[in-house]
Amino acid sequence: MCQHDGTFDHLLVPLDLSATADRALPVVGGIATAIDLPVELLTVSSPFSDVRADRRALDERLVEAGPRVSARLVPSSDVVTAIAEVGREGRALICMSTHGRGVFGRNVVGSVAHDVLATSPRPIVLVGPMVDVNDYGRPRSILFGTDGFLTVGPDDTIVWLARQLRATVHVVTVEETPGVIVPGSILTGLALVEHVDGLCASLAQFGVDARPTVIREDHPAEGLCAVAARLPSPLAVMAGRRSGLAGRLGLGSVSGAVVRDGVAPVIIVPRSRAAGDQATTGGDGSA
Repeated sequence: MCQHDGTFDHLLVPLDLSATADRALPVVGGIATAIDLPVELLTVSSPFSDVRADRRALDERLVEAGPRVSARLVPSSDVVTAIAEVGREGRALICMSTHGRGVFGRNVVGSVAHDVLATSPRPIVLVGPMVDVNDYGRPRSILFGTDGFLTVGPDDTIVWLARQLRATVHVVTVEETPGVIVPGSILTGLALVEHVDGLCASLAQFGVDARPTVIREDHPAEGLCAVAARLPSPLAVMAGRRSGLAGRLGLGSVSGAVVRDGVAPVIIVPRSRAAGDQATTGGDGSA
């Protein structure tokens, strides 16, 4: 599924010191506690910012965030580059909140989160506006969305997460209903059943409890959101799509809608070259 070692050694939380950005903190706390990872808060202070005020605001969040949390203030006029440079230190899992407006790309995640997603070679957690961050604790189940073409290896993010969280993975795909065109899902019927069964079998080989689900739905994102809403303390994992200049990573229409409308935080994982080549005929490229 992914092009990198799927393990992480800390969580990195970029904050612009707004209430929207702060929504990522409870989710990060739940994941960090469950996996026992340290957390680093990051604020990029522009040349026009009041550095002392930014430092005070960041320190306030540091106190509220609890143990094993550090904070860093980086002066830079290029927020995305600064986040990317810090993210390359170690094996960081970046976690950011989204504002959830619009349908695609920047309109879903915000310009900074969109550009970080586009440039990062590693997975990113996106916390959408429908996630109940006030009641979010340890993730206890994982929704693994697939478009019918993903594969799973022993070093993939989904395997590492499931083991660390001791969570059941629900492998979910959507079969288009008659007369409805679902981008990125050109397989139907028995082929989809065999696909999710195969993914579950692969995950079982790697010591992961996995359960298959194939649903029929006019709108695949709605179906995935409905499944997530029925799961206990869900975390969603979906593949990003490569498109545009230099193969930048972005959100497909399905992934973007799940981030915007779903109750689960979504980890967007870069799709492997082999899987991505197979899925290009489907158009959307999202899981």
